[in-house]
This record gives sequence, C-alpha cells and structure tokens, in this order.
Amino acid sequence: MDEFPPIENFAAFWGQSVFHCPFCHGYEVRDQPLAVIGRGEAGLGKVALLCSWSADLVLCTDGDSKLSPEQKSLL
Repeated sequence: MDEFPPIENFAAFWGQSVFHCPFCHGYEVRDQPLAVIGRGEAGLGKVALLCSWSADLVLCTDGDSKLSPEQKSLL
C-alpha cells in the first residue's frame, strides 16, 4: 500500500501528475518541470536520476534538506 506524504490534495493528483516511480513514468514526463520529494542522500539520488529526463527540477524537502554544502552545490 502506498503511503502518501501529508500534503493537501496529494491523493487527488496521484497517477495523473504525481507519480512514485520514475522508471514507470519518467519517460512520459520528460522535458517537463518536475518536483522531487525527498531529503538527504535519498532526495539527492532522486534528483540525480531524474536529471536525465528533465533539466527543470525542484527538490522539495519539507524542512531541513539534510544535505551538506557540497551536496547542495551539486543541485
């Protein structure tokens, strides 16, 4: 069962413009602005993965990113 983050109206967009798997849905949204939800190494890894599909990415961390200054410079 998928567990949604506590973001208002998140479920309403699930499967339409909110996706959980870039391998399943990344190609369909290529070259579009994308937002990634994550923190630390996991968030940075998701951004690194998706940068091959879109150059317009935003990492949403909902607080402290838990990234080092060096990691932030990679973004």
